[in-house]
Amino acid sequence: MSLPDAAELQSALLAFKAKGKQLHCHTEAASNAEYMVLTACDRIGLAPTGEVMVSGPAAMPVHLKGLLDQLGITADFLHVGAYKGAAEPLTRDRPSKEMEETIAAILDRSYASMVDAIAAGRKLAPDVVKALIDEAMFTSDKALAARLVDVVEPFEQFRDAAAAGGAWTRIPLEEKTEGAAAMMKVMKFLGATPTTRPTDPHVALVYAVGDVIDGGGDGIIGARAEIASRTLVPALRVLAADDSVKAVVLRIDSGGGSALASELIWHAVAEVKAKKPVVVSMSDVAASGGYYIACGATKIYALPDTLTGSIGVVGGKLAPSGALAKIGVTTYPMGRGKRATMMASLGPWTADERAAVQAHMQAIYDVFVGRVAAGRGKSVADVHAIAQGRVWTGADAKRLGLVDELGGLEDAIKGARELAKLGDDATIEVYPPEMTLRDLFSGFGEVQVPFGLSTVVAAAARDVSPEVAEVMVRTLRQVARFREERVQAIAFLPIVR
Repeated sequence: MSLPDAAELQSALLAFKAKGKQLHCHTEAASNAEYMVLTACDRIGLAPTGEVMVSGPAAMPVHLKGLLDQLGITADFLHVGAYKGAAEPLTRDRPSKEMEETIAAILDRSYASMVDAIAAGRKLAPDVVKALIDEAMFTSDKALAARLVDVVEPFEQFRDAAAAGGAWTRIPLEEKTEGAAAMMKVMKFLGATPTTRPTDPHVALVYAVGDVIDGGGDGIIGARAEIASRTLVPALRVLAADDSVKAVVLRIDSGGGSALASELIWHAVAEVKAKKPVVVSMSDVAASGGYYIACGATKIYALPDTLTGSIGVVGGKLAPSGALAKIGVTTYPMGRGKRATMMASLGPWTADERAAVQAHMQAIYDVFVGRVAAGRGKSVADVHAIAQGRVWTGADAKRLGLVDELGGLEDAIKGARELAKLGDDATIEVYPPEMTLRDLFSGFGEVQVPFGLSTVVAAAARDVSPEVAEVMVRTLRQVARFREERVQAIAFLPIVR
């Protein structure tokens, strides 16, 4: 669980308590994000020999340049924006000074959020909390002594004490259905009948999660893990044309991707906004292309620790000519036209070709900045000053005018209902709809890593670090898309935990 996820869940628990209810929580172990959630609880129980680890937020950039060098692959990438470090994991051995500055600001914000949450939830002075974070590791007895938990005992004892002999309320996850209604549910699960859509005035909640990509992606099942222009754009146009949809909430969790797809989705959002309010709710990340598709919304909500901005573009390719030469393969690209072979060549670009790519990228950057300026009511110069690929936390983005409000998904839904003049009980329609068995089967397939690096990644996962391997897979998959999408609005950011 990321820190923004933890903050949003903690906020929901605090809202629960605000109704005059008590909240008792038990854990066997908790680290940074999990403990932030627990700070919302009136009473925290910890299992005997369990541990609490509040070590403070950390980020770990993973750089692949050394691996590419060993293989003889050249990463030939350009960027627009002094802080646009999307290609750094491929082109540098370590983070640049600008990236270190960006990550430091992110960690400062996350650290402050953690200190504030623990201090408020456990009624401790901020200096005491900072000292506890420096100590980091707490056995169950030490956690109790430090007032990080209230009791050390197994869950069953904790549960019985919390219930205090009171009656339990059981809440069914869904109503029982019989006969024809049950058969209809089966048919829907099989994908034989379409999902029933509400016809009363309601709010549509659209999830935009994953990399922004061209084309249709993996269809409806892919809509849960990627933002494909030919999947999301038609969905938004349907919602724009549906008069029963009074507002749209776009929930974004994305570091961006294809600049073309981002532009097409921006137009679709504008089409919806012309007819009804569009409210954006930013999750962990809504940066680069993720911010591109958000910037034209009626209103934007972000969490204080959301990573956003990164208004910039990057373009390039992996040039494997050196790797091929190691195994005795030499290529001789030939063509007619000054730049005929610039995309066909397996080697790095020439100076002339790099200049052409840079000019093309600058034009796309200018469009991106213009979209932000128009959507946020700012001048192009003002946007450029805070753009250039710089990543901001949600708190800083609010100060800079890149977002409107600090809040989570529930706040965004409430805001959408207010803009649409709907009551608090107005129906919420969710896209993508519930997955069917047909969707599930259509989504089967193995993810491949380019240039035969699957075995390297597998070794890292098996023998070294599954976490590093996960970052490698994500990075290399995105790099593979540069073969078709030469210029992207993408941010490769380390996960902060």
